Amino acid sequence: MDVIFQETLDTGDDGECSSGSQDNIEYVRRKRRLRRKQNKLPWSVVNPDENFYFNWLMVLTGCTLYNLWTAIVRQSLPELQRMASPWWSAMDAFSDIVFLLDVAVQFRTGYLEQGLMVYNTSKLAGHYIRSRSFLFDLIALTPLDLIQLKIGVHPILRFPRFIKVCIKCLFIHEY
Repeated sequence: MDVIFQETLDTGDDGECSSGSQDNIEYVRRKRRLRRKQNKLPWSVVNPDENFYFNWLMVLTGCTLYNLWTAIVRQSLPELQRMASPWWSAMDAFSDIVFLLDVAVQFRTGYLEQGLMVYNTSKLAGHYIRSRSFLFDLIALTPLDLIQLKIGVHPILRFPRFIKVCIKCLFIHEY
C-alpha cells in the first residue's frame, strides 16, 4: 500500500491505480484470506491449549472428585444414602454423562506429533483408540450401577469411576 501511495505522490496521479498494481493488491488479499482459512481449525476439533479444554478438565475433575468422595461417604454412612437417594442418583447420572462426553472430547483433542500439533480428525480418533486412556475410559464407564437394581443400593459399585484418577497419576507420561 505504501508503494502505491508513494507512486501516486510522485507521479501526480489522481488516486486511481493501474491495473497491474490493482491485480497485485487483489492477489495479496486472496492469499491472506486463504492463509486465514488454513489456520482455522474445524469447529469440532479441540485445541488442548485453549480455554475450552481447561474448563472441560475442570468439570471432569469435579465429577471425578464427586465419585471419589461420595462413594466412600455413602458406603460408610448408609443413612445419608437413604436420606437423599434421588439426589445421589441424579448426581451419579450427571457424572456418568460427563464421563461419556469426555470420551467424545478425547476423540477430537489435538496432540503433538514430532513437535507439531495434529488436528486431522481421523488421526485424532486413531491415536485415542490406540492409547491406554481409551481402554481405561471404557473401564471407568463400566455400568456396574445396573447391578444395584438387583441387589439394592451399594455406592461402592461406582468404583470403576476411580480409574479416571488412576489414569492421570499412573500414566502421566502419555499426556
